[in-house]
Amino acid sequence: MIKTKILIVILVISIGINLGVIFTVGYHWLQGKESKGESQINCGWQRRQIRQSLNLTAEQAGVMEKYREEMQSQILPLREKLSQKRLELFNLVRDEKADSTKMNTLLDEFSHLQSEIEKKVIQHSVEIRKLLEPEQQKKFYDFFEQGLCPGEGHLMPCERNMEGR
Repeated sequence: MIKTKILIVILVISIGINLGVIFTVGYHWLQGKESKGESQINCGWQRRQIRQSLNLTAEQAGVMEKYREEMQSQILPLREKLSQKRLELFNLVRDEKADSTKMNTLLDEFSHLQSEIEKKVIQHSVEIRKLLEPEQQKKFYDFFEQGLCPGEGHLMPCERNMEGR
C-alpha cells in the first residue's frame, strides 16, 4: 500500500517534470522561430526599430534598402580583400624574420582598402540623405554620429560632445 502511494507520487512528479520540459522546449523553439523570421524580413532599413525611430515610410525604407544592398555588394569584395591582407599581415608579424618593407606595403594596401570601404559608406549616407525629410536627416545623422563616436571612452570626442549640444 505504501509502495503504491510512493510510486504514484513519483509518477505524478515525473509527469510534471516531463510536461514542464516539453512546454519549455516548445516555448523556446517557437520564440527562436519567430525571431528568425523577424530578422530575415526586417533587416537593414526594414528593421522595425530603425523605421520607427526615423519615421520612415514603406517607400523610403524600400528605396533605402535597395541602396544598402547595392553598397553591400560593392563593399563585399573589398572586405574579402581586407580580410586576406589582414591575415597576410598577421602571418608576417608572427614571422621573426619579417620584412619591414613588405609589412609597410601590406599596411598601405590595408589602409587603402579600408579607405575605399569608408568612401562607399559615406557615399551611401549622402544618397540616403536625399530621401529623408529634414527631421529624419537630423535623426539619421545622430545615429551616424553615434556609430562614429560610440562613447565617452572614444579617443577623439565628437564635436557634439565638445559643444555640449
